[in-house]
Amino acid sequence: MENMPFDISHLGSEALVALVETLPVAAMYMEGDNFFFNSEAERLTGYGRIEIQSIDDWFRKLYGPDHEKVRGYCKADRAAGFSSPRRVTITTRDGCRREVEVKSAGIGRTICVMNDITDLVTAQEQMKESKERYRLFSSLTSDYVNFCSRKGDDTYRVRWLGGAFEAITGYLEQSLFEWGCWMPLVHPDDQERLSTALLYMTPGNTSTSEYRIFAKDGSIHWIRQTSRCETGDTPDELFLFSACQDITEQKQAEEAIRKLNEELDQRVVERTAQMETAIKEHESFSYSVSHDLRAPLRHINSYSAIVTEEFGDRIPPEAHRYLDRIAAASKRLGQLIDDLLELSRVSRVELNTATVHLSTLAAMTVASLRETEPRREVEWIIADSLKARGDATLLRQLLQNLLGNAWKYTAKEPNARIEFGKTVIDGQDVFFVRDNGVGFDMTFKDKLFGHFQRLHGSEFEGTGIGLATVKRIVERHGGRVWAEGHTGKGATFYFTLPEI
Repeated sequence: MENMPFDISHLGSEALVALVETLPVAAMYMEGDNFFFNSEAERLTGYGRIEIQSIDDWFRKLYGPDHEKVRGYCKADRAAGFSSPRRVTITTRDGCRREVEVKSAGIGRTICVMNDITDLVTAQEQMKESKERYRLFSSLTSDYVNFCSRKGDDTYRVRWLGGAFEAITGYLEQSLFEWGCWMPLVHPDDQERLSTALLYMTPGNTSTSEYRIFAKDGSIHWIRQTSRCETGDTPDELFLFSACQDITEQKQAEEAIRKLNEELDQRVVERTAQMETAIKEHESFSYSVSHDLRAPLRHINSYSAIVTEEFGDRIPPEAHRYLDRIAAASKRLGQLIDDLLELSRVSRVELNTATVHLSTLAAMTVASLRETEPRREVEWIIADSLKARGDATLLRQLLQNLLGNAWKYTAKEPNARIEFGKTVIDGQDVFFVRDNGVGFDMTFKDKLFGHFQRLHGSEFEGTGIGLATVKRIVERHGGRVWAEGHTGKGATFYFTLPEI
């Protein structure tokens, strides 16, 4: 019935005019050269129904380049009695062009209906342009986006896709639409986890999933998908909007870091075992030094003393000098053993960090030095309230070594002066011990803190271990130590310690 001809042959002209006027859309009645515009047609075209009849060849005026085509449509429609909608362009009275959809019916006489679709056509063109712009934009990104929907318990089906899908997967977008969903791309081990996460999403909910896909060339890509669920067009429908990012390089970097960490952990374990072995060997060596070396040293001292005591009156003066040298060397060797053991202890002892009053420790060291030579005149300048964070025992030894050195190397200075204080160098608090003793040649400053390095002759006692111990104590506290001096003009030793 829908395609049956609309027979209006039995209607009179007046009836047809009345029929056309009552239609809610733009329409005209035509019979030969006679025609009639209804009110809606006047509004659409801008022409009055009387005015347009006075225009020569009004058909050409209204339909412009399409007038011959429309004439053909009308002739064919009159013969058939009906027509399908046809899209043509009209020119209004003010010169504007409007897109209309024309449909006519009638036998011998024609009723032509014009539906203004200009706004619809404009919207479609704008949407087409918008889609093209988005296509161009999304082709520049390294991600891809998709829009899916599902009803009831069904799986999500892809309805729209854009971005770098083809660049990432190697598949054409059409392939995904043929599959209906992207699950065929997902790694089998990740499919259930991803499906479960998406199926349990509710409207307004956003989630992020990471999973693997197989590209067309067989390579595996990691995808980070951020999805948002919204209510669909019907109560049982859900929409899913997703942005997908290729994070393969990031995952590869994370895997490389994980393997590196595993290797580092293994190396740490191995290194720790080596260090534990080295520490045990070091402790064993220290024990041997402490006990095995001291035993023959004691014998040397004892037998030298016995020879001097029992045979002293019969020993030539030259032999006495040799025995005195043996005793002095034995004493020096004993001191060297003590210093080496102390240096070893500094490296092994566990730090008990606390706030240490350095001024108090320095005062105690000065008092001890004065007791050894009470007649020496030395000007001591100890700054008040000097504090630092560190191990009190080791810092006491640090000051004993530095202040002891200053005491020793000012022994021949009649106006000896020793100072312990703090200054600022390059914005950092720095402690110092300064004296006006014999000093040293800066050419040899790099040797000061080495083992067994002595820049002065036998006129000053020492084993060359004290400053090496100082350096090790400072470095164990995360600081640094250095010295400045001039021969005959004294020396200054600087060191840094953690601040309170």
